[in-house]
Amino acid sequence: MDITYFDVVRNSGVPHFETPMGIGSVELMARRAVQLGAGVPQVLQASKIAPRSLTDMAAAITPNQEFVVIRNLVRTFRSKPGIGVDIGSRYHAAMHGSLGAAMLTSPNLAHSLQVIADNLHLVWGFMPFDVVERGDSTVFRMSADDVPDDARAFMVERNAAAARSMMSDAAGFDVPLTAVRFRHRVPAGDLSTYVDILGVEPIFGAVEDSIAFATRYAGMPARQANSAAHQGFVVLCRDLAKRQVTRAGVAGQVRALLSRDLQTGGGSAAAVAAHLGVSERTLARRLDEEGTSFRALVDEVRQHVAKHLLTGGMATTQVARKLGYADSPAFIRAFKRWTGVTPQSFAPAAA
Repeated sequence: MDITYFDVVRNSGVPHFETPMGIGSVELMARRAVQLGAGVPQVLQASKIAPRSLTDMAAAITPNQEFVVIRNLVRTFRSKPGIGVDIGSRYHAAMHGSLGAAMLTSPNLAHSLQVIADNLHLVWGFMPFDVVERGDSTVFRMSADDVPDDARAFMVERNAAAARSMMSDAAGFDVPLTAVRFRHRVPAGDLSTYVDILGVEPIFGAVEDSIAFATRYAGMPARQANSAAHQGFVVLCRDLAKRQVTRAGVAGQVRALLSRDLQTGGGSAAAVAAHLGVSERTLARRLDEEGTSFRALVDEVRQHVAKHLLTGGMATTQVARKLGYADSPAFIRAFKRWTGVTPQSFAPAAA
């Protein structure tokens, strides 16, 4: 299985929110905020994004900078329920370059959703998703676990509206939603924005973040379907993915491979080197050039995965076994070295 840029940025722990990305999403949010009465300095406050960058589509920012902008929007429009949905409805397939073109030329809506799933590294959503069928409905479920708490409600609402907008673009007709579910609590105030944009009133406090539509729409022929053009755009997406993986560096690729393989008994230096097509000595040299080592990356990924598993309620003995430690005491010593506390203190339920 090929390693993707999304694997690199999602599996590498906190640093993935420092991965460079385009400024198009922030430009759209800032433009809408100005239309609603906010000033650009107010929107960009503390983000370290220069106002002039908003007109430079070659400018690069990081997800953390976008999160600062989102927090500013949430604070500025706290009395306007549905600001995330309002902004999300303005995202369209054409904004996503080759990916958008691949979506628009897909044979049907189901195929366009698969195109997005295969190219999450090219989407501004910051969260993976899956698509499941429930009776006569197709459900688009989002996972916001990696998104900062204070930006999560906005991001989920924005992505829900953006998904509907982009699905309608791809299908060539307005795709009506049959249900919208959000895990966060219902906001205070007028909820008409949600109904106006999504077509249905969301269920708040639900068990998942999702939107649903009638399955019959998924297989309808898309109006702009073009097989030859579609294949060309898919190739362009793959080429862009390869360039992004290269920019992530060898350390980023190693982190992603370790995150994927450590819990299943893999992740040896020999296996990682073989996957990357280099010798162990070359791998060690390249990591040294990037200021790290294979052992340090194993330690880093083990720490990240351990925290995730413990927080999820897995027992200390199970975590130790999954991460390849000889016994629980060895894992406990390592965890205390990383964090200064024992696994039991970090997550009492994991004792």
